[in-house]
Amino acid sequence: MAGRPPTLPTRTGPAGGGALPGAALPAAAAADKEFTFDDVESVLNDLSKNFTFGEELEREANKKFTPVFNDTTGLRECTPGVGNVKLKVVSLDNTTMDLDATEDWTVQDCINIIASRLGVDASLFHLQEENIVKQPPLRWLSNEKALKEEGITAGAKVTFRMRWFKIPKNYDQNPSMIAQVYSHLRHSFIVENTPMEKRHAVRLGALQLQVTYGAYEPDKFKPGVLAKTITDYINPMVLTDSNADALERKLLLLWPQHKALSLHAAMIAYITLAQEVPTFGAAMFDATGLGNAKRRVAVLDDGIAVYAGNIDDFTYIPYFEISDFALNPPQLAIGRAGQEAATATTGSSSTKAVAKDVIKVSSPYALEICEQACGYFHLLEGSIKVPPALPRPVALPPQDKFVCRKVREDIIRFQTRLDCFKFMFIKQIKDAKRTVPQKIIYQVTQALEANKPLETLNCAQCDLDDKYLQMMASAIDFAFKIQTRAALVENLSLTSLDLSGNQLKDYPGAYLAIKNILLSPMQIRTLVLRRIDVSKATHLNDALRSGRFLEVVNLAQNQNLNPQTLTEIMKTLDKSRTLTTFNIGYCNMRDAGFATAVADFVKRAAAESLTSLNLETAKIGTSGVQQIIAAMPVNNRMAELDFSEGELGPKGASAVLKFLEKSTTMRKIRLVDNHVTDKFCSRLGKLLISDHAPPMQSIDLALNEITKSGATALLNSLRKDGSKLQEVILSGNVISANMSKVISMCVLPSLTFTTLYVRACTLSKSSLSAIIDCIGKGNIRRLDLAFNEFNDSLTSRLAEAIKLTTTLEVLNVAKCGFSVKELAHFIEGLGYNKSIKDLQLNGLRFSEGSLSKLSEVLQTNRTLVILGLCELDISSHDLLPGSLSQADTITRLVSFIKAVPFATSLRRIDLRENKLMPVAIAEENARLPHVQLVVN
Repeated sequence: MAGRPPTLPTRTGPAGGGALPGAALPAAAAADKEFTFDDVESVLNDLSKNFTFGEELEREANKKFTPVFNDTTGLRECTPGVGNVKLKVVSLDNTTMDLDATEDWTVQDCINIIASRLGVDASLFHLQEENIVKQPPLRWLSNEKALKEEGITAGAKVTFRMRWFKIPKNYDQNPSMIAQVYSHLRHSFIVENTPMEKRHAVRLGALQLQVTYGAYEPDKFKPGVLAKTITDYINPMVLTDSNADALERKLLLLWPQHKALSLHAAMIAYITLAQEVPTFGAAMFDATGLGNAKRRVAVLDDGIAVYAGNIDDFTYIPYFEISDFALNPPQLAIGRAGQEAATATTGSSSTKAVAKDVIKVSSPYALEICEQACGYFHLLEGSIKVPPALPRPVALPPQDKFVCRKVREDIIRFQTRLDCFKFMFIKQIKDAKRTVPQKIIYQVTQALEANKPLETLNCAQCDLDDKYLQMMASAIDFAFKIQTRAALVENLSLTSLDLSGNQLKDYPGAYLAIKNILLSPMQIRTLVLRRIDVSKATHLNDALRSGRFLEVVNLAQNQNLNPQTLTEIMKTLDKSRTLTTFNIGYCNMRDAGFATAVADFVKRAAAESLTSLNLETAKIGTSGVQQIIAAMPVNNRMAELDFSEGELGPKGASAVLKFLEKSTTMRKIRLVDNHVTDKFCSRLGKLLISDHAPPMQSIDLALNEITKSGATALLNSLRKDGSKLQEVILSGNVISANMSKVISMCVLPSLTFTTLYVRACTLSKSSLSAIIDCIGKGNIRRLDLAFNEFNDSLTSRLAEAIKLTTTLEVLNVAKCGFSVKELAHFIEGLGYNKSIKDLQLNGLRFSEGSLSKLSEVLQTNRTLVILGLCELDISSHDLLPGSLSQADTITRLVSFIKAVPFATSLRRIDLRENKLMPVAIAEENARLPHVQLVVN
């Protein structure tokens, strides 16, 4: 056996730019050089005019499947005076029918009527002469030709079947479609002998028995009963005379596991499992090797596999090794590029090494399929080399273009809107002699390389102005004008756009660009405009009115917004029937009329669609919150409220509590720094364990006047069966008493509670010890212990806990007083951790050895995304108390950043308060464009 198993997800071959069939290669490509902008533009222009390869694929991929049941609207009727043709039609699920047609009907006309009668999607099916089901040769009828041209006469028998392994979207919602897909796959695996492994064959056979006979009956199906019919359930390449009994026993063991499945559920399970077969999506052909030995050729995504007697006896030839094809006589002559010789792949015994592998196939048609597949592979891999081609092309109808699963799923290079957007955006910026915003380009490039749609574009703090935004809008417009005929995945599908911190101010051009983006074919649902220095509502309102799909609008931290402007904005959004989240936190709202404006806004919005309102730092006071709460309609949808730093006081908090008592939708409440007391917590705790408790998931009461009794009342609610509480934030409250008992009895056993923030709560050592137990044994995912004093014993226990945890994702131990020695122990434990994504080590005392150890951890860690290293105190040695000088500290930190690998999972390193200036890390900023390095 040579080569490797043909697993479809694996991809090999050259990488780089891409040239497409049908587009003239630019000079740079012909010379095997890198593309330039002009080269790419040339290819794109050709594509938009001439590219026709795979048009049928796109039509099929873009059609949204809707079942048609006996709907004859628009179907062709028999033509008077033209010879009649009565067809006998059979489908693979054994449905038969007679079809009266005339000679001038096309094959597609027949398919449309048959599909209508069966209630399936006509675009997925083709006709084949019934007496030629097996290959070779393939006698498929061409959809475009008339029956007379195809030689179809009265009484002809045809098979109505799917041509390829194509699983249509939403097939499981149509019983007729389920039956057709199942029958097609069963026929391919059993009758057409598609190669597969024994484990897949047996599992599929057991599901087929469930479909055929229903639940397993031990008395009826005893060992030996299936012996004569086992060929109907097991793939022939797996079945032999010697293993038939063993396979039957396996079938009878697996069959009872599916007893709960209905007919259609079993079919769906069969279809789902079929997609795990390595040859799923392959085009299969009969072939002969040396000595006329029978072979099966599987045309896969990234190569051709030639099977001999079984699934394990195969030869695999990657497409990038194929140098040419031969046509006369019909054979697949595979020249291996870059190798002196290759052993013949089809001989049944060892043969002398020859220059080419030769496989004789049954017809030029099969060769054309191989060539098409090879061309697709080079297209997908972005190779700028011209793939091997046949000396003369074989004419194939459009529906016979090579189709396989991976081709349908992958994004084709230089034919995607995202590629076009990137190309035009960069080109416009360079033409304007401006700096390319690397943060944006990196996100686009990552999406392209990962073959994933770009749904969120974070442009925050990219120094964008109105001109940049106009270029972005123009690039998006250009991208949607390019016909993406072969791009079967829509990869420029922005739903979230963040333009925060870009000093857009009141420039009309900036908001005109935003308006154009909102009006584009993309459905922007989230728009974030924090810190944009806007003070007037005129242009912003014009843009917001264009947001037909806007669900989230975030205008936080725009301190130039006055109450009048915000009122105008809320009036604009008041007409939206899609808005769910509105954030105007930190907008310096102190005007007495502001609460009235918000109350008028929520009166309708909360009943229509609004579920989240953020008024953080809005100084609305007790009367303001009472006014807003009173305006909430009875049938409100509100799920999240934020009145933090709103000067509510005990009476305002009481108004919120009364609202919670009536609510059936509230999930999150934030009342940070509002003078909330233990009395509020006690009443809230009782509400949460009552029968009419709201589905509360998150409570944030940081920086209030809560002590042990209040905290205990909240955490005790976790003992209620069915409690949905996941997060409690009590940071900044003086909870100095021993809380170990309530933590052990309530937090540790909870299966839903995941987040505990007790920053600066002066917790006792016993309380901290109980919390550490929750890391190792509980379900805690996010934990903030900053500013709580740790001794060496607690630090050591924490180090051991993070070694073992598989759930903890966020950990803050800033200024927890770790000793230099125990910090080194903690970092050593971090090296074993595979779950923490956000780690804050601010204000801790590092030695040079600890910093070096942290660098080593980052070389292999692939989970950490955010790392906080603010205000560090670095000593020269583990045992020496003295700190390094400022210059030496900066040198060590710069060296640390230089040691961060490019392939790191980190996306943010916070180095503030370390006297580091941006110029000191400018080089590393350029080297790590995907990592945000935050300095003073």
